[in-house]
Amino acid sequence: MILTWYTYFSWWIFIWFILFKLNLIKFSPYLIYLFTVVFIGLKFIRDIVYYLFYDEKKIKNYNLILIWVLLVITIDIIPFFYLQPTYNIESIIFTLLLLLLYCLCMEIWGINIINHYLLINYRDLSDNYTNANHFLKNVFNYNV
Repeated sequence: MILTWYTYFSWWIFIWFILFKLNLIKFSPYLIYLFTVVFIGLKFIRDIVYYLFYDEKKIKNYNLILIWVLLVITIDIIPFFYLQPTYNIESIIFTLLLLLLYCLCMEIWGINIINHYLLINYRDLSDNYTNANHFLKNVFNYNV
């Protein structure tokens, strides 16, 4: 499981959001954030159903899950509410170009995008990371 921040498109669009809010880029990330919020909402519902009704193994470390959820809320959900609904062709083209660049980078890095997004789950976070420092070290790629 690769958690490094730059392997997640959410971070790419979060940087785009910051640049947009600083008026350094004129293309609005509203549309991609709309899709992101819907995707996260559906994944969250799926995960709740799975962990409540099908999973029998206990999650070991809820602190890591809380940190993960806070990161997701911070970079994926909150920015959406600071954007005006804007749909223009330039923003759509920029979104598609950024997505294409992301896909090319993931291909170069040898990361399967579908597996990268669908296989991460709370159990993996709980089982594979011993504490918050270990987890954050992998996300932000720094030495603790």
